[in-house]
Amino acid sequence: MSQERRSPRPREPRSKGTGTFLPLSSSRRDSASMSWSTGISRWSRIVRTRAIFALAIALPIAAWADVVPLEFCGRQTAALEGDAARLVRAGLAVPVNKRLLGYMDEAMAERKGQWACAPRTLIFESAARETGVHPAVLLAVAMTESGKKGAPWPWTLNVGGRGFFFRTREDAWRAAQWLIKEGITNFDIGMMQISWRHNGWRFQDAWEALQPSRNILVAASILRENFEATGSWAKAIMWYHNRASESRGRAYLKRFIAHFGDAAAEYGKLR
Repeated sequence: MSQERRSPRPREPRSKGTGTFLPLSSSRRDSASMSWSTGISRWSRIVRTRAIFALAIALPIAAWADVVPLEFCGRQTAALEGDAARLVRAGLAVPVNKRLLGYMDEAMAERKGQWACAPRTLIFESAARETGVHPAVLLAVAMTESGKKGAPWPWTLNVGGRGFFFRTREDAWRAAQWLIKEGITNFDIGMMQISWRHNGWRFQDAWEALQPSRNILVAASILRENFEATGSWAKAIMWYHNRASESRGRAYLKRFIAHFGDAAAEYGKLR
C-alpha cells in the first residue's frame, strides 16, 4: 500500500519562558528595528532632560551645601549672595562642618547680622555643657569683665587696670603681641579677661586666647576649679578676680550680682 503523503503541518509558535517567539518577516524585522531605535532615542532624550533638570535644581543647593541660613531676627527675605565664608562671617548663616566654625565664633561674639537677635547666653552654652558652669554665670562674668553697650566684647585687653576695646581681633592680637614682646605679662585678654600672667599657659598663643569659644572655655574651667576648691560658687567668682584680697573679691562679686539677674533672664529666652 502506498503511503499517503501529508502536507507539512504549520509550525507552532515556540514558547520560551513567558514570551512567545514568532518568525518575523524581513519587513517586520525592519519595523521592529526602527521601533527599537526610536525607543532608544526617546529614552536618551528623557535621560538627558532629567539630568539637566536635576542639575539645575542641585546648583542652588550646592551653593548652600556648607551653611544653613540664620533666622533669629526673623526669616531673611532678601536674597543671600556670596560664598559660605562671607555669609558666616556676616552672621547670616551657620556652617554645617568644622571648617568655618572659627568665623561663626567671631560673628557670634560680635553679634553680627542675625546673631544680634540671639540670646546673649547662647555663645556660652558649649562651655557650660563641658564644665557644668551655668551659662548665666558665664554671661554675668563676661559682662563684668568686658561689657560694652549691653554685651561683652571679645577684642578687649586690660593693661594695668586700664581697659582697651579694639575694633577687630587682629588689632587686639597685635597689641597683645607687642606687650608680650616687651616683656609685659600683667594684662588680661579676651571676652572673659583671662590673666595672661597667671593663665597664659592655658593657651598656645595670644591669637588663641582671643578666640571667643576658647577664651570662654578657659574661664569656665577656672571657675569650675575654684568651685571644687571652695565648694561655693560665690567664692569661686570672688577668686576669679582676686584670690589674695577678700575685700576686692567681695567688690567684684557685687558687680557680678548686678549683671546676674539680667543674664538669668537672657538664659530664660532659650527655654
